Amino acid sequence: MRTALLGLLLMTITSSTDDDKKEFESIESEFKLQWKSKIGNASFRSNVTFTENDIIIGSNGKNFRDYYPIDKTSGVYKLNRRTGKVIAHFANESIGDMDVNGIVMYKGKLYFGNDNEEFLCTTSEGKILWRNATSGDIEHEPVMINNKGKKYIVYASELGEVCAVDPENGIRAWSYYTPDFSGWKPGDNRSAFKVKAFFSNSSAFFTKPELEDLNGDGVEDLIYMSFNSFIYSINGATGKLLWSKEKKDSSPFFQAVVKNEQSNIRMANFAYNYNSEEENYTNTLEIADSRGNIVSTRKFEDVSYGIGLNYMNLNNKVILTTTDSLIVIGSNGNIETYAHGLSYNYTDWNNIEKTGNRNTYDAVFANRTFSYKGNKNCVLILYQRDNAYYDHGFIEIFSLDTKEVVKRLSIPAVSEMAPIIEDVNKDGYLDLLINCNDEYLYCYNLGIKA
Repeated sequence: MRTALLGLLLMTITSSTDDDKKEFESIESEFKLQWKSKIGNASFRSNVTFTENDIIIGSNGKNFRDYYPIDKTSGVYKLNRRTGKVIAHFANESIGDMDVNGIVMYKGKLYFGNDNEEFLCTTSEGKILWRNATSGDIEHEPVMINNKGKKYIVYASELGEVCAVDPENGIRAWSYYTPDFSGWKPGDNRSAFKVKAFFSNSSAFFTKPELEDLNGDGVEDLIYMSFNSFIYSINGATGKLLWSKEKKDSSPFFQAVVKNEQSNIRMANFAYNYNSEEENYTNTLEIADSRGNIVSTRKFEDVSYGIGLNYMNLNNKVILTTTDSLIVIGSNGNIETYAHGLSYNYTDWNNIEKTGNRNTYDAVFANRTFSYKGNKNCVLILYQRDNAYYDHGFIEIFSLDTKEVVKRLSIPAVSEMAPIIEDVNKDGYLDLLINCNDEYLYCYNLGIKA
């Protein structure tokens, strides 16, 4: 059987260096602002749900980490997609941590968890249909699986439980608990748990899972990259653990699913290992099979630390990004890397001149490719901060045709949410949605026919 990395091809293109700390042009110099709306902060786990006339998005309110149990700006927002006007703001009770990240819509109903250890089903107007007490904060978008004709909503808590429920009534179908589970179970003292949970941080499930039928039973299984360096594969039909792997020598930092030309499932795990003696990072791309067994490993000496927080699927390829490189994994096992970092000079705390990268780690891709200034296939990457101008993030447009950066633009503030490219206001042209930590959701016209 051929492996996903058979016949490696490593291609590197050197990026130019910019040492003058020139400030990037503002995004509004290139793309017209259609509207902006104050909704609070969205995270890299947030998604946007579109209806015929509206946008629905979860919010973390003023802060991602709430030190006081009162934040009236968090919850769920419903906006007019043409004007950005807030139509409804709900699931934002006055007491509790009501931060909401991802939302799933099914048969006109909304399903989402929050940081108040709850999972809710509501109407699109915000009426609560049912509410489940959960074993911990729900930090990611839930997923839906089809168990041979029966649909289930699956969500996972940051303290170590994966739970599948009936979308009609919230009744539990199955649960899986990690060996080090530290959250609440039915029958436990809820009040004591709530006090403990307020001082807890993520220890297990933080991001949404990959869905693939790993055991061939016709039901999608769940692959979670956990916060504490484990990979869990869970049977979607029963909730039983298929397998788990611990990454002892390096921290799992990212996961994507790659399929080769025979449609065999491969998991790409990008990890890093910090060497304290040499003060450097070793970046490793591991390819695992459907049982979690490593079938190939590739170390990158020329790729800096800082893997992105999501990935793109494009024409049977998976595209990842690091601080300074795009990594393209093909279905035939080839790997290509394209440099896109931008360096600058700075003076450190000891007044020593150094060269750093303006691109920060934890970058995120927008949801799709688009054309830009004669380049038919471009990706948009958002960097949470510009290291040279730390109060602002920036976007980078990279051409997959010419393998180079064609534009960088400053955005109004720091940002974390993956940008959305869509005909938001339904005028026939693509728009760009960006949320910034000034609490606004911005809609820009890209001027490209949808």
